[in-house]
Amino acid sequence: MTMDRRWWISLLCVYGLMCIVHSSNHMPRNGDALSQAKAVRDASRFVGKEDTVPLRLLYSMHNHSQITHDVISTRTRASSSPTQGNHVAQASFQVDAFGEKFILDVELNHDLLSSKYVEMHISENGKAVIFKGGEHCYYQGRVQDIPESFVALSTCHGLHGMFFDGNHTYMIEPGGKDGVSKIMVDPDTSKTQDVFTHSKRANSFQADAWLIR
Repeated sequence: MTMDRRWWISLLCVYGLMCIVHSSNHMPRNGDALSQAKAVRDASRFVGKEDTVPLRLLYSMHNHSQITHDVISTRTRASSSPTQGNHVAQASFQVDAFGEKFILDVELNHDLLSSKYVEMHISENGKAVIFKGGEHCYYQGRVQDIPESFVALSTCHGLHGMFFDGNHTYMIEPGGKDGVSKIMVDPDTSKTQDVFTHSKRANSFQADAWLIR
């Protein structure tokens, strides 16, 4: 059951990334409609939303500890193509939201995409460009120190994906500003339905919180 859930969450990351690329190619006149539809989706599903600046955690040989870095790209230095670059095998990210600090330890999900996977990109002039293999930037892993957690992320265009901390499922996506991401919490996966009465969680949802109607 848990493995099936992880697989579906990983698949959602692929779908979500494709939505970002697709929406970025729309003409400006569609922007308002897309924003309104997205706002309705967020307001009806998630109980809380916050802006956050995710950080990349890198190991420092000098200090023998992890240090934060505001550049979250996982592309290797040898990668020259923005659509078919190579990504590091393992990565860690820090996400501060809802009064909590989440450390996401992830590794490339090599079982997600077929070796015959191809991507077709349609330019504004209607020309189709096909990329074999695409850009593999899809990761899976766990929230640090939480054995029952799982994480599924894409790092192609900022940090995009979902993670489960043992109590709630969180969705994170680029927020449109430099380095800023939006993170939302979904109540449907809560083990207990009293997220608004639990003393530790109550203060976490005061900022930009929504009640499900």
